[in-house]
Amino acid sequence: MEVRTMAKDDMFKIIYCILKELYECMKQGVNVNKEDISYERFGIPYSYWLDIIIQMQEKGFINGVRCRMTKGTGRIVNYDEIGITFDGVEYLEENSVMKKVRETLKDIKDIVPRL
Repeated sequence: MEVRTMAKDDMFKIIYCILKELYECMKQGVNVNKEDISYERFGIPYSYWLDIIIQMQEKGFINGVRCRMTKGTGRIVNYDEIGITFDGVEYLEENSVMKKVRETLKDIKDIVPRL
């Protein structure tokens, strides 16, 4: 498990990392190691991570997440059966393409003056 410290406002990077890990696991036919997508890995508070996971499921990027409210402890999540959906794969692909376009434009701008 690689531990990273991310700024709390890097929601899109966290979403991308989680989806990428889930997609790799799906392609290999293995269950995701929960540590690889945990809040500790990203160096963010549990509540923020949980908000992201819930929103990812609501957007249709992932499935298999069950969250319930409790009286004393707040929200409890079970994500033993978490998986990526077709929409999640599509999100990954779109962001990969956009990243390549940005990198290409940056390279062109570095080469061509006054662009």
